[in-house]
Amino acid sequence: MSILLTPPEALQAIMSGKDVEVKFGKHYKWENVLPNRMLLEGLIDPEYQFRLSQEMITIGDVSFPKPESEPLKDDEEYWIADPTVLHHKLVSQWVGDKLDKMALSRGLIHKSKENAIAHAKALIKLSGGECE
Repeated sequence: MSILLTPPEALQAIMSGKDVEVKFGKHYKWENVLPNRMLLEGLIDPEYQFRLSQEMITIGDVSFPKPESEPLKDDEEYWIADPTVLHHKLVSQWVGDKLDKMALSRGLIHKSKENAIAHAKALIKLSGGECE
């Protein structure tokens, strides 16, 4: 999960050449903001949310969100991409133990379950498998 930006921060990020995503309300998906589509309404309506676009890893024709690379905060919930389980992810809480650090060093930790699922499905596809 990304940190939300205020409208002025989002505008500054766009002006700095960064990719920004926008979402309206709770029931819509994040979409890339194109500077020519940036509406004044989005900057003043509190229903709009902004964040920096997620970094993606692309191998061949498969892309998935970049996993976490830094230790998390104590007791922070996270998801592990796991192509061997039915729902493609496992949930845990960071305690900084050997298992947490191993999952982090293997590049499997995500702060959202959706990113962990996308990562696991990409691993399945990259291995020549199929996702149901």
